[in-house]
Amino acid sequence: MTINENNKSFQTGQTYHFQGHYDMAINFYKRALAEEPDNALVWWEMGMSYVHISGMGAEAKACWEKAASMDTYIAEMYERKKEESRKRNEEKAKQMEDSK
Repeated sequence: MTINENNKSFQTGQTYHFQGHYDMAINFYKRALAEEPDNALVWWEMGMSYVHISGMGAEAKACWEKAASMDTYIAEMYERKKEESRKRNEEKAKQMEDSK
């Protein structure tokens, strides 16, 4: 899972993401994908930006699934992320039930 060092669009997307400018980050990740459409890392990072935008959860999931289909390391990471999310949801449901 590597990125072409000359892919300035990816680097710029990362900068915008870490500054909290997720819409801008996504725009640059899309440019990076135009240069490297099969780069799992770009797909993963674009999903990470989408997840921070209200109402864009489906887009984030689609990006992560695309990345997972391309790279076994990302696939393992995605499965762990889904399991952690499932456990958090179960804990929240239990807490809500216990508070009744």
